[in-house]
Amino acid sequence: MADNKISVFLIVQSRLLREGLERLLSKERDITLVATSCVGCLTKRQAIDTSPDVFVVEAGMLAAKDASNRPVFRGLQNSKLLVIGTEPDDGGNTCSSSSYMSTYVTWEGSVADVVEAVRRLSVDAIR
Repeated sequence: MADNKISVFLIVQSRLLREGLERLLSKERDITLVATSCVGCLTKRQAIDTSPDVFVVEAGMLAAKDASNRPVFRGLQNSKLLVIGTEPDDGGNTCSSSSYMSTYVTWEGSVADVVEAVRRLSVDAIR
């Protein structure tokens, strides 16, 4: 982590959500946004060049109909993937993990859940 801050790359299609998360995450003293992108704008080169601790990605980017975006994250072993905006699992959990993402926060989650997940993932990345 540069300057002991958690570096985050925010990838969200919705401008409203992206700008809101930018503002809220930038207020956190231990988090720094290294880049933001809309879903269609992301390239593997951007992902590699920024090499963030955590990618925060809108779930729609990884949906089955648009699975072509998933390879962008392959080969980036030092970065964790936090997916936001998923549906709650069968147990009603708003934050958990799955096979292709490090963890997720559902639409039922809050900004505090996103910040907590980013922090938890960055600690896991250091181990």
